Amino acid sequence: MNVNNQNCKLKVAHRGVPSLAPENTMISFKRAIEFNIDVLEIDIHRTIDGKLVVIHDPTTNRTSQEKGVISKLTYETLTKYDVGKWKGQAYIGEQIPLFQDVLNLIKDTHIKLLIEIKQPENYPNIEEDIIAMIKQHDISYNQIMIQSFNRNSIQKINTLWPEIELGVLIKKKDRFIS
Repeated sequence: MNVNNQNCKLKVAHRGVPSLAPENTMISFKRAIEFNIDVLEIDIHRTIDGKLVVIHDPTTNRTSQEKGVISKLTYETLTKYDVGKWKGQAYIGEQIPLFQDVLNLIKDTHIKLLIEIKQPENYPNIEEDIIAMIKQHDISYNQIMIQSFNRNSIQKINTLWPEIELGVLIKKKDRFIS
């Protein structure tokens, strides 16, 4: 990561700094902040007990030696999953963070939080939960951006809190031809 590039206009940390620390973990986010980033990108899923967690995949299979589907596990169960061990000894014990922990980390900073809602169709009313958590932590709407491949989810966010910056992600098969 060359953060001193003069052509770089915006420094975005995608899942933290996964080249240096396990992706979507608090240690990865803290390392990213050390690079004076502008935007921290995270991914959100919800556990069976309603906790908003920061993980890219719908399962723990790729980032943990323990296997499981996020939406079918409690957060208490997830706290026993080590998502850092695969990256090296220094990261043993890293856990899947709660969304609220990331909000606490970026609060009172200049960093924008880019939230990707993963598979919102599997998590009824996740949009309300995300917005409630942001407001509960007194994070300004201008510090938040939300994106998803699910257009209905983005439309719902727009209805609930129109001031938030939004993005619809487009898969290759859905690209517009101009």
